[in-house]
Amino acid sequence: MRLADDITLTVGSHRAPICLRASLRAATILEQKYNGFDKLLAQVADGNLGAIADVLSVGHGQVDLLDALDGVPLADAIPSLTDAVSRHVLALAGIDPDNPDPDPDSDGERMTFAEYHAKLYQIATGWLCWSPNQAWSATPSEILEAYSGHLDMLRAIYGSAEQGQSVPDKPDSAKLDSEGLHALKTLGRAV
Repeated sequence: MRLADDITLTVGSHRAPICLRASLRAATILEQKYNGFDKLLAQVADGNLGAIADVLSVGHGQVDLLDALDGVPLADAIPSLTDAVSRHVLALAGIDPDNPDPDPDSDGERMTFAEYHAKLYQIATGWLCWSPNQAWSATPSEILEAYSGHLDMLRAIYGSAEQGQSVPDKPDSAKLDSEGLHALKTLGRAV
């Protein structure tokens, strides 16, 4: 599992780098606003500056895209922007951009991205006792790794679950909208 879900990009040669963080907050906001990562990724792939600006603003903070593009020909800026922003959207969706093949053999329960994000928030604030701000600022990968470590600690202290008892599944074993993930993978490679 990759923990480094941050993507850094530079617009123009004399601009400060922009670091995009794939936080749970960013994932939730953008997935809801665009009614799915597939729709957001399609707009980014089409070079939609509004969608790109939304991703930059939510992932980094108040980024004035037009100011960042000042003096930079769009024909030069758009390809690098769409590539970096597409990789970031894939990370928000829980897909490693360097290994975008989701696990088709997952036997977990089927859940939407909204349910997945809610489950991650519950794990972070309930099981891990993180503050809401810590939960929203963490990446899904960080939450899942911390949860896995927490379960390992509990097993070390209390032993493994007895036969017939089960430890709650991590949401990464859930079947997230498989068709949507495959569409995202295809769109991500097309960019």
